Amino acid sequence: DIYLTWMQSWHDDRKEELATRRLIKYYGVEGIAQHTDSRSPQLAARDLGKMGTGYNTDMLLTVGDTVLTSPILQWGGEYALIVQHVLDGDVNVETTAWNGFDKGAVRLSDL
Repeated sequence: DIYLTWMQSWHDDRKEELATRRLIKYYGVEGIAQHTDSRSPQLAARDLGKMGTGYNTDMLLTVGDTVLTSPILQWGGEYALIVQHVLDGDVNVETTAWNGFDKGAVRLSDL
């Protein structure tokens, strides 16, 4: 089973920690995956003996080895391309903001 909890925020330490603890305590989840920017879900999961996957930064470095991996967004190249288009006078830039692994916009942290 997969359980989903909406945070309605990209970063809310308290809500993220409480949601993680509730998922583990009341639903018996064994792992936490997140799509928020704080490390609170991973810290709570670690403290309760569970594993997880972080988000947006290498949480292994700040949480420990209970974090299996984290997708890391690297938008610098995309932003530079868009800014260059505008500087060149092309204000009708048509680009996707969701480039993936093949464009280097996202990568997984080391396992």
